[in-house]
Amino acid sequence: MYNNIGVEMKEKYLSFLHFMMMFPDLPLKTVLKKLFRKQQVRELAESYGLALDKPVCSMCNSHYLI
Repeated sequence: MYNNIGVEMKEKYLSFLHFMMMFPDLPLKTVLKKLFRKQQVRELAESYGLALDKPVCSMCNSHYLI
């Protein structure tokens, strides 16, 4: 399934990961709000069970499969 992801999407995903890791100690909500609208952040948290008050560095691997 993931083998069909194009180079452009892989580059965007790596950029997303890099951006997230630039702020390891900030709350996840703060960092996600730099990329998404407030409503989108809420929807992501509900859909993927994200603890928005915890720092980015506390996320596990499965959370990065957004």
